[in-house]
Amino acid sequence: MAATYTSTLEATVSGSLVPTATHTIVAPLAAPSGYVVDFEHPKRKGDVDGYWVHAFGIFFALGFLIMRIYVKLRVTPPLNWEDALLALGWICGWACQIIFVYMWAREIQGLHAWEMSIERFDEYNIVRHHPCIPQHSEPGK
Repeated sequence: MAATYTSTLEATVSGSLVPTATHTIVAPLAAPSGYVVDFEHPKRKGDVDGYWVHAFGIFFALGFLIMRIYVKLRVTPPLNWEDALLALGWICGWACQIIFVYMWAREIQGLHAWEMSIERFDEYNIVRHHPCIPQHSEPGK
């Protein structure tokens, strides 16, 4: 189901565009018929919105964590072990958000599979699915 696309690099020589080189890009999926694939500028919706969603989510969670700590300190003391685990969970949430923003900025997340190279798709799979995949050695090793 992989698709192969050929892209021509063009350079400006004496004020006109001249084809200088071509390279082949393998995509993990073929695009729907009639869809023009552009690897340099893929179509994405909500580029800026994605950053806002990630930032809002982490600070929204921080607000609830602060509210919980305030209630535990002022209204129903003392802090318990579960409060420490909530703080640890919030820190782990930061780790997830950093990975998501990294993937969003590198244009790995938020694209259709037919608008990314197979290398970029592999990076997406490694980052997203690596903890779920059992690690097996090759036969004979």
